[in-house]
Amino acid sequence: MKYSELINFTPIEDIIQLTSSGDANKAREYVKSYVMSDTMVENMQATVIGDGGNSMKYSMEERCRRIIDFCLQETSYDPMEVFGNTAKQDFVRMHGPEHHVLDGACLLTAFHNAGGNLPDLPQALERLMAEGLRMPGAVCGLWGVCGAVMSVGAALAIIDGTGPLSTDGSWGSHMQYTSAALARLAEIGGPRCCKRDAFIALQTAVENVKERYGVCLNGHPVECAWSPKNAQCLGHRCPYHPSDG
Repeated sequence: MKYSELINFTPIEDIIQLTSSGDANKAREYVKSYVMSDTMVENMQATVIGDGGNSMKYSMEERCRRIIDFCLQETSYDPMEVFGNTAKQDFVRMHGPEHHVLDGACLLTAFHNAGGNLPDLPQALERLMAEGLRMPGAVCGLWGVCGAVMSVGAALAIIDGTGPLSTDGSWGSHMQYTSAALARLAEIGGPRCCKRDAFIALQTAVENVKERYGVCLNGHPVECAWSPKNAQCLGHRCPYHPSDG
């Protein structure tokens, strides 16, 4: 007789399954024989093993500080290139709220390098980091708005000096950007991918920056290099998925 025939259990998909069961007895049955489902194992591999074991190496503040310092060394005026160079470093995970700083920082860096009206890049990046650290993780699923788009929206607000009482047209312009970027994300659907969402947010921003400021950022076509590391990759549903040949 096989071991699997002796033991009867329902594998746990995630911790939320326990806390949202609404039934103490049901939750107790789950933990009597705590066994991870294949999905939960894949998710843990993607977030812990898949990033080289660096998930606990840095605090969020350390990750964001390293992102800012790295961007200050970049000379490219292509936000996608700045993103690719920075996201390959060990302080950026496959998914994580550090992207709420990274994505906007890439736009500010490229905008400055392309000659945009942003004379003090270090100060702008400091402000962007402060805004990004205020954005909680998982807002794409919990609040219905993507952190990548919020990050780039914050970068645009920094460029224009926009606030909630601004009447110079920038308030509405930034809303037009965020609504366009979110519409593109919505067309593809979930689950989230912090790399795909960043690509869409930045490519939409390249168009916005050219139209609003007359600054041409070299937003080159992207082929995702992170697909094998993403347990929830959409495959060919994603416009950045590597081609078959």
